[in-house]
Amino acid sequence: GDARTARDLQRSPLRALRVTGRPTDGRFEATLALGAAEGGAAAREVKVKLAPALKKNPLAFRRPVAFYRLARALGAHVVPAAAARRIGIGELASLIGRDPAARKLLRRFAVMNDGTVDALVLAPAPGPPGPRWAAPRRRSIRFDDAPELDVWARWARSPSPARGERAPILRDYLEVLALDYLAGNGLRKEIVIDVGAGALSLEANASAFPLHVRARELDRQLERLVEAARFPRALRDALARFGPEEAAAALRPGGIEEELVPPRALVELEERRQALLSLIETKVADRGEDAVLSL
Repeated sequence: GDARTARDLQRSPLRALRVTGRPTDGRFEATLALGAAEGGAAAREVKVKLAPALKKNPLAFRRPVAFYRLARALGAHVVPAAAARRIGIGELASLIGRDPAARKLLRRFAVMNDGTVDALVLAPAPGPPGPRWAAPRRRSIRFDDAPELDVWARWARSPSPARGERAPILRDYLEVLALDYLAGNGLRKEIVIDVGAGALSLEANASAFPLHVRARELDRQLERLVEAARFPRALRDALARFGPEEAAAALRPGGIEEELVPPRALVELEERRQALLSLIETKVADRGEDAVLSL
């Protein structure tokens, strides 16, 4: 499952790196050898995204990992697996090879005292209903003005299945709103549609768990959640179980030495969890559990 995928991202040997996007962004397509630790010759190579920490923001990798761990803890299916791994600067230089644009990046990496660099590693897709390691046939839409969002919001407002409604997309849409709201992520720019699987994916999550959430930044997510008439039962149940201890275990797995978010973010996460759970329970009290938790 997702836990195994995250372990593969952390531990599977790297075979190659290729610069993607603008060279100054420090993003790579990496080739992982799955199963190499057990058999070597039987290893299967897969493509993932890799972003070494840069001097200008050496801890940026923590936010996407925290967002994925929040999604996993709540059983949400819209976030590709993410993990942090440490890579020796010598290994990075060897993998980059002689590509001049990539070699310039070596001077920008945030190198630790032990000669390693923290790197964010991302799977290409969230997994079922689509394949976990295959890059999806994707289409990006803007979060603020895409017509699809208005269609999904109309489905969510309907107290019963709307004409043309696609339940998997609607469940994903509500997961998107809930995760961004819980993580204080009011700066969502885009959502990816996996055209083949008929699913949504959140792949750019660096704005999750900001140090400060400005007033009204979460209005889009909260307004759409307030308007929604139906929710996934699994989401409500997961929210009810996800208290402060569970949040600390997910986002501070090794205590202060391994915290992915600052303590204040955990306090705010709990406040928003209680608010969202109260919102859903109020709707349940008004219309009944079977009517509201019907997705």
